[in-house]
Amino acid sequence: MEIEASASDRPGVLSDIINMIGEMKTTIDAVNARASKDGIAVIDLVLEINDKKHLENVMKKISRIPGIFEVKRVMNQ
Repeated sequence: MEIEASASDRPGVLSDIINMIGEMKTTIDAVNARASKDGIAVIDLVLEINDKKHLENVMKKISRIPGIFEVKRVMNQ
């Protein structure tokens, strides 16, 4: 399952996301992070998600990390 988080580009934001996912005992299959010139970080994560409730919990917890302003599921075409 792929999700995308948008955040303020601040030191430690990627680490905060990865640590939170680890605390939830969720496996990360892939990560791609990039920052724009206007101070926005976009983090794409491919996670092993068990069910809809698990997905909702992961997205909710990521959205509570300081500096995160959007978390969405990426629907592959």
